[in-house]
Amino acid sequence: MVKLNFYFIKYIIGFLVVFLFLFSCEKEDINSGLIICEHDFGECFDPIPKGGGLGKKYVITDDSSYQALELSIYTSKSQCLNPIRPFVDFSKYSLLGKYADGAGNVRMKREVIDDKSNLRYIYKIKVKGCSLYSLKLGCDMNWVLVPKLPPGYTVRFEVESSIFCK
Repeated sequence: MVKLNFYFIKYIIGFLVVFLFLFSCEKEDINSGLIICEHDFGECFDPIPKGGGLGKKYVITDDSSYQALELSIYTSKSQCLNPIRPFVDFSKYSLLGKYADGAGNVRMKREVIDDKSNLRYIYKIKVKGCSLYSLKLGCDMNWVLVPKLPPGYTVRFEVESSIFCK
């Protein structure tokens, strides 16, 4: 009888551990450091530039580069026949973008750090996929507004992926 109870308790604990592992994902993306906000292009634009997903990174510091960014327009929506991109004050801000993806219920943890000694911003994106067996792909272009890039600065992009929900 004692052996039966021991095995039953062991299986219950194992089930709970697996259940918590699979269903304990963060519910929202997290932004920190210099990030002022995520940049949303609105309902009329696909945030992934034409030919510019996987492997591409963007540092936009002026309005002409912003307007030249080739984004697909959702013309099936009546309000998108003459869309206007959201205003960005490039005298105060720069726009950074980097594609990242993962499997399952994906959450992004974004951080921008000012590396003053190397005259650069470091944009870190941690992708947290919360399913080992999902065929679903979660992706994002990770557009963020940051304080205006100081003269002489560059941007280093780092992407780290994890399938664990931590």
